[in-house]
Amino acid sequence: MGKIRQNNFRSGAAGEAAGGGNAANVGAANGSAAELPILRICRHTKAKVRRPDKILYVLVAVFVALLLVGLFADQLVPNPPNEAVPLRALQAPSAAFPFGTDSYGRCVFSRVLVGIRTSLIPAIGLVIVSAVVGTAIGMISGYYGRAVDEILMRLTDLVMAFPSLLLAIFISGILGGGVKNAGLSLLCVSWTNYARLVRAFVLSHKEDLYVKAAILSGERGPEILFRHLLPNFCSVVAVTMSLQVATMMVSLAGLSFLGLGAPLPQAEWGSMISENVPYLQRAAWTVLCPCAALIICSFLFNIMSDRLRKKLS
Repeated sequence: MGKIRQNNFRSGAAGEAAGGGNAANVGAANGSAAELPILRICRHTKAKVRRPDKILYVLVAVFVALLLVGLFADQLVPNPPNEAVPLRALQAPSAAFPFGTDSYGRCVFSRVLVGIRTSLIPAIGLVIVSAVVGTAIGMISGYYGRAVDEILMRLTDLVMAFPSLLLAIFISGILGGGVKNAGLSLLCVSWTNYARLVRAFVLSHKEDLYVKAAILSGERGPEILFRHLLPNFCSVVAVTMSLQVATMMVSLAGLSFLGLGAPLPQAEWGSMISENVPYLQRAAWTVLCPCAALIICSFLFNIMSDRLRKKLS
């Protein structure tokens, strides 16, 4: 009887071991089967991130080409942009003047090319400065809070309470005309979007574990903001900047159209449209060409910001 019980015990233990092994194998198989979709998703996500966005690259190449044309416009123009020849006023587009001439006999094509330097490049510079100012205000307001947050956010609300272009016209009218004053007036009203955006991000992430760990390790506020928080929302700020270039460019053109921007006879798209509006029915090219340049550049930056947002997200 003792031997029989001992054999039964051994066979039972062996069965349990075999059952445990089978269960382990089944669990491993189920685990691997459960992990396979996750692995597929990870591989698909990595492939999607690494997949080159050819349209975005083309748009960036066009943007760089526009910058180069604007910087070297004086060497690329077929005719002097400010050379007035009354005898050739309002000539239709031809081989010598691809976009025709304006009421003073100046080459519209040359003035449109030079206008890249006075319309597009200042808009990019203003966007960069406003992004830096707004990001700094948003970081300080969101991280330190209390009285600092209250003061900065009430200032932001005060600026945002007015229509941005109307407030820019008011400030530019006080400061006087000129590209610098027009840019300063737009800078005063364009930083608020960045401040609100960055403040919201800092408020939602400053209690995260990695921020608390940085505080416990002895890092101070500026180090935490620039080393840990700033890299996490740079992509959002970059997308907002690319989208705001079009808005800034149209706003600069609007101020120049009203006589508050680039002074005559400087080639700027808004002022070109303004001074040639009386000749719209007789010589439509004098207005349509700078309008087309403004629309194409705005469309380019809107599409580029959308592609950049998809790429970074």
